[in-house]
Amino acid sequence: MSDSSTDPAMQLAIDVPQRARRASYVQRLARRAGDAPLAACIGIDPSPDSLALLDGIALGARGRAGRTTRAGAIERFAGLVIESSRDHAAAVKPQIAWYEAAGAPGMRALERTIEFARTAGLLVVLDAKRGDVPHTATAYADAWLGDDASNGMGVDALTVNASVGIDALEAMARIAAERHTALYALLHTSNPGAALLQSAPLADGRAWWELLASELAAVDDRVGGGVVGAVVGATRPELLAQARTLLPNAPLLLPGIGTQGGSVDDLGSIADARSGSPTSLIVAARSVLPTEPCDTPAFRHAVAGAAAQLAASLVRSSTPA
Repeated sequence: MSDSSTDPAMQLAIDVPQRARRASYVQRLARRAGDAPLAACIGIDPSPDSLALLDGIALGARGRAGRTTRAGAIERFAGLVIESSRDHAAAVKPQIAWYEAAGAPGMRALERTIEFARTAGLLVVLDAKRGDVPHTATAYADAWLGDDASNGMGVDALTVNASVGIDALEAMARIAAERHTALYALLHTSNPGAALLQSAPLADGRAWWELLASELAAVDDRVGGGVVGAVVGATRPELLAQARTLLPNAPLLLPGIGTQGGSVDDLGSIADARSGSPTSLIVAARSVLPTEPCDTPAFRHAVAGAAAQLAASLVRSSTPA
């Protein structure tokens, strides 16, 4: 009789059900958020202004040495933010542009940022806004999503640009579904120039973003539900409840609180409209940072206090009066 523990066929029969039972992204998000309708997502945006908050960092040099120095500062900054906010947030959102600016050392810093966030028990939403024709879109999804990510830096969710076409979005969504991860598609963003295009009226009376929302929902239904989410700027509170109504099964990512002008006080409508919908992540980045350079202990204290305040305000906003 063969030993089943070393029989490849038997091992495969055991491993497949175990993988199938892995929690979905929205299930992991709900667990981390305590099933709350709103949860904090701390943006990790290591811009030059943010890195200037760190003591003993001399930036500005070009070339390989400058990139290495910048990557070290990015890694230190990200680690401090994660360490300080881990008890008050459900997720972190690294902005890949700042890592890419530091070249290969920056990508190594991104890998360590993702590892540190996972060790802290946080979900990782990579803000990369990928999008291309289906063939290339598939490569992007394969590169970044889940434990099987081909680049070895798999994340829980990826921001994407769906304006290339729904066929491209669906190509990414199918990989996301298979790997129990998610996509956050740009729907109505928080930048001032967004409305000119995203709110443009269509012949049937809808705005362009409403058409896109209906297509996101359709793709999500086809791949299994809770996989295709959307990015909606919290600077437009009048759109939040409408977005939740159009996308009842979608995880939502809401940037724009604080520095960009969005207010937690305006989030009650989306919490009220939840009705069993996935948790919405409220993004704060610059608003949780101190306003002046400080030493490391003071930096930790300031970020932790701001993250705790955000988390508490989200609880108040989502609690019926």
